[in-house]
Amino acid sequence: MKKLKIKVLLFFIFACLMQIHAQKKIVNNLFLPKVKDLKYVVIPTALERIYPNSFCQDSLPKLLKNYHRRLKDIGGYEVYLIQLNCHDIQKNSCMCFNGISELEYKLLLLRNKKTKQGKVLIVSYTLLSDSEYYDMNYTLKANQIILKESGFTEGDNGTAEPLTRTIHKIKIFNNKQLSISTIEK
Repeated sequence: MKKLKIKVLLFFIFACLMQIHAQKKIVNNLFLPKVKDLKYVVIPTALERIYPNSFCQDSLPKLLKNYHRRLKDIGGYEVYLIQLNCHDIQKNSCMCFNGISELEYKLLLLRNKKTKQGKVLIVSYTLLSDSEYYDMNYTLKANQIILKESGFTEGDNGTAEPLTRTIHKIKIFNNKQLSISTIEK
């Protein structure tokens, strides 16, 4: 009788885990709403200097089909968080490059509620290479996106040496225009 109870308990645990896993898959595959005109916003990050993504403009509609989270509207834009991982998308796409497999992105799609036009910008990334590490994270405030970026390299004695510390501020004006300012620290 004990063996039957254990088997039933294990079955219920397995069924619950499968349901949680299935729900996670559904959440990660939410389709983006229709966007009439999609523009890539270039921000002068270390990643952009090393691997320019500005030629991604034509490839974006093929890459951006799903979103992972709907965020609070900002400056009259609907905001969608999109996660890309170079393990999951084609190498040598405009976002991933040969020899670079340890690269993850978070992008924001800013979709104008009235015109359905969209702007996409990289707001978070992690890049690991042989001797360098770069990352950037974001915070959203009223009509502003703040990006904090840092980079490190391996120093002479094996300790991390800072390469860059940068803050990028993207302001969203009432007319839906973006202003980007960069501060090196």
